[in-house]
Amino acid sequence: FDNQEIDIEVYAPGDGVITGLQHMFRSYLSGPDNELIEWADFRLVIDHGCDLESIYIHIDRLSDKVAAQAPDRGDYSSVSISVEAGEVIGWYSQNVDYNLVDQNVVLAGLLVADHYELEPWKIHVPHTLDYFADEIRQQIAVKSLRTAEPIGGKFDHDIDGRLIGNWFQEGTNGYAGLEQSSYWIGHLSVSPNYLDPSHFIVSIGDFDGEPKQFGVRGNVP
Repeated sequence: FDNQEIDIEVYAPGDGVITGLQHMFRSYLSGPDNELIEWADFRLVIDHGCDLESIYIHIDRLSDKVAAQAPDRGDYSSVSISVEAGEVIGWYSQNVDYNLVDQNVVLAGLLVADHYELEPWKIHVPHTLDYFADEIRQQIAVKSLRTAEPIGGKFDHDIDGRLIGNWFQEGTNGYAGLEQSSYWIGHLSVSPNYLDPSHFIVSIGDFDGEPKQFGVRGNVP
């Protein structure tokens, strides 16, 4: 996270076609001097066929082939760009998000699908590492801070009739929230810690005006 150069390669994880490109852009004033901060990067979707897709977010720079069809800042484009497994499709400096979507999988632990209409793919995210070849899966697992299974983590914890899982305040539009800049207001999660699932965390989107997380002493109410 200390890296300052946009020099970490992003690879296509499998053969497929890039079908969507979004040039994400945001600007805001920060600090006592109201310094203008601008932030821009890319989101892209690779269709691998058989209802399987890869989604990358926060790619700082695209490869020439992909950049040639990139939209303007703040815009989205439907495209058709063929890529091969292992092909460099871009670069990032500090952080990039990756997830797999399998439309044949429906997460049992997100009980109310309507809560996730803004990002409907969320209910179709499987255990991502299960889809990689053994050699690559082992390399990823070694780098993971999480050692509990599933190594790739788990975010669907809802159980009908139990406190555990995700909650959304009535009238706040589910996961999407009322404002994109503060969509987490109205969110509540009572879930296992993402690294140590034996320890429970309560995460509140608006606790005295700011998001807060709390450990649960003894892991019981």
